[in-house]
Amino acid sequence: MRGMINLIRMHRWRLDEKSREIVEYEELVDSFVHQGELLEDELKAEQVAAKDNTMASLTYGEYANSIIQRREKLGSSISQVEQQIQHAKEDLRLIFQELKRYEILKKNQDEAALEKANKLEQSTLDELGIELFRRRDQH
Repeated sequence: MRGMINLIRMHRWRLDEKSREIVEYEELVDSFVHQGELLEDELKAEQVAAKDNTMASLTYGEYANSIIQRREKLGSSISQVEQQIQHAKEDLRLIFQELKRYEILKKNQDEAALEKANKLEQSTLDELGIELFRRRDQH
């Protein structure tokens, strides 16, 4: 019985850890999305500056290419992290299933132990009742 309790405790801990991992991945995706938005804002500001300044317009093309590359890297990073999220969610689902199996098994064991104890108690009470009946008949 003690082993089952430890298994359940371990699986709950694994479930919590995996949930935290998923949250960290999701926060990372949010951070990448935010970085992409900042890049877009920066690119728009540079477009405005390039219109107003001929020197800035000469270097704008190279700058825009670097922003596009950074945006592509962010997109690639987001895809990779989203794949990790999917794998982690699958792991979470499997851990949860295992945890539920152990909890159900423990519940069944507890119910069987309770039923056994109740039967033993009932048997003892029956014997006591029979003995009291015999004693009363003898007197």
